[in-house]
Amino acid sequence: MLWGLFLLVFLSTWLTFFCGFGLGTLLFAVLLPFYPAEIAISLTALIHLSQSVFKVILNRQISWSIFLRFGLASMFFAFLGAVALKGLISHALILYQLEFLNGKPVSLVAVMMALLLIFFAMLDLRKAAKWRAIPLWAGGALSGFFGGLSGHQGTLRSVFLLEQIKDKSVFIATGAMISVANDAMRLTVYSQSFSFSRLPASEALVGILSALLAVIIGTFTLKKVSFEFLQRFVFAGILFLGIAMLIGWV
Repeated sequence: MLWGLFLLVFLSTWLTFFCGFGLGTLLFAVLLPFYPAEIAISLTALIHLSQSVFKVILNRQISWSIFLRFGLASMFFAFLGAVALKGLISHALILYQLEFLNGKPVSLVAVMMALLLIFFAMLDLRKAAKWRAIPLWAGGALSGFFGGLSGHQGTLRSVFLLEQIKDKSVFIATGAMISVANDAMRLTVYSQSFSFSRLPASEALVGILSALLAVIIGTFTLKKVSFEFLQRFVFAGILFLGIAMLIGWV
């Protein structure tokens, strides 16, 4: 289990270095069959926060102007999303389940989020004129709310920041700083509902160390990846994630 966790966290963290999402989604889905829901949520949140902190330490080219316009709104709405999650946990409306595709029950929230992701993925964000009309604070609010609600903050954050930041290092560092702020806000809310005292120490340590190794390697491999490839990778991943959510795979 520990080696499996190490490899999963490493690969997921390395991928998030380039696309801005994936760790929370993959990690929670894999941990849930082996741990109670509150332990899986707590462990996932802790490792997610750790890898974001590592990214900030190793990639310090943060655009503070973007953080102020996007990140502050994202933090506030991440708190609201986490509060909404507390209310939805015991009253989740299940719409359907595609058992023939081995899908888990799909809730109304998951469908709404999936359709939103697919919508963003199908649009051509390289046509900047379409997106300059959307204030950064509105993008931050949308990203933050769904980050607190479902943990998919990086997906929507990448959608808006890719048009605003053209330097790869600044893109990674700024996104990571916003992620740290959002994780801190939602963990504050989660801690009131989920117990952190029963976290398995060995799994937590392995996950954190694996995330650190992936961030170190990602820092050096980032220079070898073109920004055009980064854009294509982000939106292909967003589209796949949206479809997987509709099916019930994540």
